[in-house]
Amino acid sequence: MERLKDYENNLIKELDENWNEYKDKDEDTQRDWISELIDAYIPVYTYDLLEIARNDFWLATTEPELMCFDGKNTAVNAIAGNIYQHLQEKGQEWLDSKKKI
Repeated sequence: MERLKDYENNLIKELDENWNEYKDKDEDTQRDWISELIDAYIPVYTYDLLEIARNDFWLATTEPELMCFDGKNTAVNAIAGNIYQHLQEKGQEWLDSKKKI
């Protein structure tokens, strides 16, 4: 059973592995790259989203800034939106830490 932390760890690992390809790019390009990776990490199957939320209840009980998929106010879209926002925050934190080096 996957947890949100697993997605977070996998994202950070992939960012680390590919950083050399993007470290000299402008910040907009780096952010676009991170967003594209995050898009690929958002599960599309209801079962998978509910399994993740089962371990991290806040994903299903907190209203995200944006709903995923078709944008309708549904539990599945909220869970996906919260996963996206969480990973986006972690990706930005990672990028900020790389810029300090």
